[in-house]
Amino acid sequence: MNFFQEKVFGRLFDPKKHRKLILILSLIFSWLIFFGAVTLILLVIIPETINASQTAIKNIPAFADALIKYTEKIPALNKAIVDIRDQFESFDLNNISDKVTSYLSGEGSNVLNRAQSILSSVSSTLIAIAMGFIFSIYVSINKKILKINANKFLYANFDEDRADTINYVSKLTYDAFAKFLDTRFLSCFVLGLLNYIGMKILQLPYAGMISILVGALDIIPYFGPIIAAAFGMLMIFIQSPFQSLVFIIFLVILQQVQENIFYPLVIGKHSGLPAIWIFVSVFLGGRLFGIMGMILFMPLATVFYTLKEDRTIKKLKEKEIDEKKLILTLGDALHHWNLISCKSYFLVANLPYYVATNMMLKAIDDPNCLGFIVMIQREVALKFCGFGGSNSLSLITSLNGEIKTLFDVPPSSFEPEPKVMSSVVKFSKFDNFNELNKINYE
Repeated sequence: MNFFQEKVFGRLFDPKKHRKLILILSLIFSWLIFFGAVTLILLVIIPETINASQTAIKNIPAFADALIKYTEKIPALNKAIVDIRDQFESFDLNNISDKVTSYLSGEGSNVLNRAQSILSSVSSTLIAIAMGFIFSIYVSINKKILKINANKFLYANFDEDRADTINYVSKLTYDAFAKFLDTRFLSCFVLGLLNYIGMKILQLPYAGMISILVGALDIIPYFGPIIAAAFGMLMIFIQSPFQSLVFIIFLVILQQVQENIFYPLVIGKHSGLPAIWIFVSVFLGGRLFGIMGMILFMPLATVFYTLKEDRTIKKLKEKEIDEKKLILTLGDALHHWNLISCKSYFLVANLPYYVATNMMLKAIDDPNCLGFIVMIQREVALKFCGFGGSNSLSLITSLNGEIKTLFDVPPSSFEPEPKVMSSVVKFSKFDNFNELNKINYE
């Protein structure tokens, strides 16, 4: 609705003069799209599901025979497939049809009661949808009045700080859900459309049904695409194993395009929620409330994460700790040395073999570095400490300070275990380091 209100009708009409008209038109178009999407899903999924089921029932026996032939050298798997085939062949569709007919014809109950129950369920659903439509119109038209009245209630019954906090959390929650739903719906639509076009070009079966499922399930982060891919692969696999492989490769490429091109260019970066928070929120929401929990827990997690970050920043300010001290910089440390060397510091690091020597020499040469404690490969430590004879590294180190090995770290301390021993060394610069550096030894 916000899209129509801000991007379409808000530009066609003057928002100050025709605010209610813009709201009503935006709401009507939003509901039309909703009903159109539901109708499209029903018109596409139901016929193709029936067609896919008929094809699967027809192809399963031949498919099972082929699997039995290929798994002759794996007795346990072969026996399981034979059992599944036998159970399928004993599957009496006529018996199931008789039971369904018996249920609908009303054995043990009145047909009229069953029809009344079905009509009651359908009518209650339609009434709920109609009430939701009317309620949404009322809320949209009176949004400002409702907001003013809610603020009056808050500031009349709570102190100002508490009312401000409630307002802030409410706005944060609204923004999180609005951004999540807007971006997700747009992403789902584009993914489903591109999937349909691609499947048609590749001449893959069930393009309509699978594309709708791929688009609809993409609203569930992480797990949705996996479920859609598994379902689509299974449906295509029964008809053609090779085509199912083509489908999986195509879908993986399409999702990479979506994540790396569509999101940054069209939607922009996500809300800033770390990947582990997204994963946990989807998993926890699914365990507690099923599909709706998987969808709604991610924006809720965004709210909690933002509140946590706000509280952390507030605590840092109370302790007068500069927030910049806690910034994480991802990149080559040698290329970002100016961030480290902005003032006096003591370096503590675990250095990989291929950067250890350069990093240590850089720190020794840096006037702002007071010294370092680093864990490095034992062979490098021995060279810097001068064991086995003096060398250029030990000479440079001894001219600028004192270095010693604190202790060795065996490979068993790591997972997975490396093939080399590590050592922790400490280097302390001489107090007159800066004066020594000014001396010309030539």
